[in-house]
Amino acid sequence: MKYKLFGKSGLRVSDSLCGSAIGIQPIVANSRTRTFPMATAFGMSITPWGVMGGGALTGKYLKGDTTGRVPETSLRRTERSQTITREVLRIAEELAVSPASVAINWARQRQQSVVPIVSGRNAQQLTESLQCLDYQLSNEHLAALNEVSKIEMGFPHDFWAGAGAYIYGDTKDRIELRK
Repeated sequence: MKYKLFGKSGLRVSDSLCGSAIGIQPIVANSRTRTFPMATAFGMSITPWGVMGGGALTGKYLKGDTTGRVPETSLRRTERSQTITREVLRIAEELAVSPASVAINWARQRQQSVVPIVSGRNAQQLTESLQCLDYQLSNEHLAALNEVSKIEMGFPHDFWAGAGAYIYGDTKDRIELRK
């Protein structure tokens, strides 16, 4: 096996080790519809940044905060995003944890290897983010978050989902798809 030095740390990694550092914001669909499925298919780890949506998932914009860095015209502040934020806040209150830790756990509790990059402007924000290591979201919580943030895939996904019977007839359940 060949090894390469990784960054300035001198960490040795094999050529077969592969990952993707991407911006993922649970309130914006882009990475969940493209990068996550690709990473899963290739067995890649994901190191997402931006899981807090620029602070939108803390709920501060629901309270009328105008000091944040996310402009009102951002996708992170739409009605859909606010609905998702309300669900994050509901779960955080139920579990008596920070909204930041709920958002980070939502990102990291996926089927593939996910190691979110966390940060904070002060020690309190960092502490709230690291609180995610103290617990896991239940399957019910994950299902609620996934449902409220459900993404309409559009064409061709919707077409293929409904066209199976026309294409495969009654043989679809007998076809083994390659992974």
